[in-house]
Amino acid sequence: MHELSLAASILESAVGAAKNNNASKVKKIYLDVGGLLMVNPEQLRFGLEVLSKDTIAEGMEVDIKKIPVKVKCASGHVSTLDPEINPLHNAPLLRCPECKAKVEVLGGRELILKKIIAE
Repeated sequence: MHELSLAASILESAVGAAKNNNASKVKKIYLDVGGLLMVNPEQLRFGLEVLSKDTIAEGMEVDIKKIPVKVKCASGHVSTLDPEINPLHNAPLLRCPECKAKVEVLGGRELILKKIIAE
């Protein structure tokens, strides 16, 4: 369950940023999570809930936005992959929907703590 280790890193960053800004409570965090990370949002939320007990982030809201996987072929076509297709299992078969050429991944690997609301 890699969501737990991700939750630990996210929590450390959020709490650290809040404390550096003299905040005593983390109210809400906003995350962008790329499709290639294969993160289960509910497991990530649960990990954050469990790990935030007895911290200034206990009870915080978590907003997760899934970032689609974007690819580009040698001809310059840019496409967004169908979120129902597991890109990791199908990576060797990924082709441009326009010209059927092999593709390069442009996006979908990110995990970004976009915003922290603290008081």
